[in-house]
Amino acid sequence: MKLIFPLAFVLLITQSVFAQSSVEVCDELQPAIEDINHLLPVEVDGMTSLVGASSERSPDLCLVTYTYLINAQIFLHNMQKDNGLTVEENTARLKLNQSEAGMVDTLKKQNVNQFKAFENVKGLAIHTVYKFDEVGLPSYKVIVMENQS
Repeated sequence: MKLIFPLAFVLLITQSVFAQSSVEVCDELQPAIEDINHLLPVEVDGMTSLVGASSERSPDLCLVTYTYLINAQIFLHNMQKDNGLTVEENTARLKLNQSEAGMVDTLKKQNVNQFKAFENVKGLAIHTVYKFDEVGLPSYKVIVMENQS
């Protein structure tokens, strides 16, 4: 599965980068997004899976959204290694959104390079949503790009 997702993603970018408007981008992305949705869930890495992809369009805007599910236990153990806090302390920090700004910033940096091909498409917005598989932990919405029309 790991090979299928990058291949589909490269196809999605390649076929859409030549479109001129956000409406054209949305129209060209729709079949690729439908193809990706038939493969879901797709493991992205050891703790993250792509669980949804969508595009919505209006006359002046194309909004593309990718939704990911994060394995909370693996994530919390990685946090513990990075910051030395216990799993319980990190869980409490996440629940209180004490690390929200840092999380969103880190997630945005990870996504921006993947979508550079679209940075000049006016009226295109790309958002990612990250949800944990454990109840009570917050979700994170990342605005990867919002190009003015």
